[in-house]
Amino acid sequence: MQNKVLGLVIALLAAGPGSSYALTFDVRGGYKAGSHSYESRYKVSESWKTG
Repeated sequence: MQNKVLGLVIALLAAGPGSSYALTFDVRGGYKAGSHSYESRYKVSESWKTG
């Protein structure tokens, strides 16, 4: 069982240069003086790249 898992991990690492996956977190915020409030924005984006 452990050899099968190790083989799968090695196979995935070997295929890595052909494709990649990226997950990006973007958190921004700012104080709005006119309304005396704090505004926050949270964004999560993902992308695949092959080549």
